Amino acid sequence: MNCKYCGAELEDGVTLCPVCGKPQTEDETVEAAEAAEAAETAAEAAEETGEASEPVKSCGRSEPCAGCEALNGCEQAGQYFADELAAQKKAKQSGAKKIVLGIVAGVLVIAIVAALIVWLLPGARTEQTPDETPASESVVDDAPQQTPDASAAAEGPVVHTNDYGYTSYTATAEQLTDRVLGSVVATCGNRELTNRGMGLYYWQQYYAFANAYGSYLAYFMDTSLGLDEQLYGENVTWQQQFIDRAFLMFHHIAALAQEAETAGFALSEEDQAYIDTFAENLSEAAVGYGYESADEFLQLQFGPGVTVQDYTNAVAENLLASAYLQSLVDAHTYTDDDVSAYYDAHAEEYEANRVQKLDVPNIDIRHILIVPAEQNEDGTYTDEAWAQAQAQAEAILQQWLDGESTEESFAELAVDNSADGSAANGGLITDVYPGQMVDEFNDWCFDAARQVGDVGIVKTQFGYHVMYFSAVGEEIHWRTVAESDYLSEFSATLEDEIAAKYELTTKLDDVALYNVMAQSAQ
Repeated sequence: MNCKYCGAELEDGVTLCPVCGKPQTEDETVEAAEAAEAAETAAEAAEETGEASEPVKSCGRSEPCAGCEALNGCEQAGQYFADELAAQKKAKQSGAKKIVLGIVAGVLVIAIVAALIVWLLPGARTEQTPDETPASESVVDDAPQQTPDASAAAEGPVVHTNDYGYTSYTATAEQLTDRVLGSVVATCGNRELTNRGMGLYYWQQYYAFANAYGSYLAYFMDTSLGLDEQLYGENVTWQQQFIDRAFLMFHHIAALAQEAETAGFALSEEDQAYIDTFAENLSEAAVGYGYESADEFLQLQFGPGVTVQDYTNAVAENLLASAYLQSLVDAHTYTDDDVSAYYDAHAEEYEANRVQKLDVPNIDIRHILIVPAEQNEDGTYTDEAWAQAQAQAEAILQQWLDGESTEESFAELAVDNSADGSAANGGLITDVYPGQMVDEFNDWCFDAARQVGDVGIVKTQFGYHVMYFSAVGEEIHWRTVAESDYLSEFSATLEDEIAAKYELTTKLDDVALYNVMAQSAQ
């Protein structure tokens, strides 16, 4: 069995996890069905109040697409995110560890530009110009010099029960003295995590989560409340959940970094050069974005006491851990049969997600979507509207046939006539794989007789699509997905095995976190 909170392996019958110290009581999470129902209810409420007035996505895809401009109004995306939340809850119940976002790869917002757009996330300063940076007692130009507060020091840990009746680790700026910020809250081998570092790991977990779900974050939490003021699951707040994730993230990075040092692994010249210039580049970028210093920027994102040096050290540790793990994955040899066997072992899951084991290459398709204009009271399109849409689609196809009949002329018609988001790109959708689109669209695209240059009209639930078969690619989708998943699982197994060699000890009661969301809202 595994710990429900940190994922550590436990012997059967264990009631207290020796790693994170959490009791292994009966289920303490919201049931997946309830989570999905809550998401659906939120979507329905938004529609009733007119907030979901944008049309549903009508490109024919059966799943939401990264970067889609119509995501907020996408019916498929709404269900997808509801299902995703249910899957996360289910994974947490089974002790699955990979619900933790960013344990190694991509941790701590390594890229300079990515770091400097954190302020666009919910709760961060979105309305202020560089000249309107709010003053804060916790923000200084250089490395912060906290004034010791004798009374705060005498009071001990900041953990308390808040007004909502939940255990809270939120500290005020006055409570975050040098002693509190320097308190060690976790150790792993020869690595120690203080509250300064905890702020980095903790808020990175929140930012990664918020960035992953974007406008759908409201399905999971109320961003107007503190993370310690609302529940993630039964008797577990979002703050406690992100603390658990932060501890786990520290554990894995610290273990991998130490293993890399033991193995004599060194960063590449490129990676080392990146670290060597990181602090300078971050400082220049922060000032360029209107902050007085990089310290100011970091403290707005991660809390008082965090300095450029702290952040640089964390990035270097993460980069060492990530590069070492990647080197082990790169050294792993496997065959096509291994990938095929991996798919077969997970066939039910893949097929449920429309990843079919067909040796059919991806294709590029152009289409022009004509959406019926009128709806019945139940939301379906009227027969007259369907007939008008069909006539319009046939007229557009005939216009193309009467003209140059080239892909370029089809693209021009798509720009002028298509109701789909792909119109701006001439109706082009690339790397379409079998099962990705709704059935009618999919069947036309992957007809065995289909040839480049073929045209036609397809009716789907979204309207009439004037089709143009653009190109056949080389990638076989199921194999690409299965290979990626196979290597990800191998990487995760390696990561777990290495982490298991280095014991993690935590001092949860000594954790002290600053609410940077409230600070940014001031």
